[in-house]
Amino acid sequence: MAEDGSGSEGGGSEREKTLAEWKECESTEAFKRWPQRPHFNAPGFLQIPLVVRERFALALFQSFLDVVEELENQGKDIPRSRLDKQKEGLVALEMSYGFDSRGPLSKIEEILSVKDKEADLLEEQHGDKSSEEPETVNTTTLVRRGKKQSKKQGKKQL
Repeated sequence: MAEDGSGSEGGGSEREKTLAEWKECESTEAFKRWPQRPHFNAPGFLQIPLVVRERFALALFQSFLDVVEELENQGKDIPRSRLDKQKEGLVALEMSYGFDSRGPLSKIEEILSVKDKEADLLEEQHGDKSSEEPETVNTTTLVRRGKKQSKKQGKKQL
């Protein structure tokens, strides 16, 4: 384990991970699918006291796993605004701490693409209905009016 609490090379001498939560994180399906070896060499990170630094590194690691697990479990049911925030967070983890976010980012792009196609299809269908609705409403109204007139005329004839 690196001095930064990440288990990665760089950023300090090797040492053991002291927090039990590391094993829990590394045993998740999300970690097995997308293993990580972040560098945690961001400016200012190494100035954080070691006892806090390991917990901070673990929190970043857990944040990554939470996003990945949500993507795997909820997929296209995640609202677009949430996906945009997840994307932003994954990019920050990659840029600042060396997480490999390519897989999860690709999954987000795939989900967004499906959502875009569904929205386009719905818009097309809605557009078709809009042009048909007035005719349907008018026809129904005319039929109803016609029946009322027929009833009135029928009463007059009796």
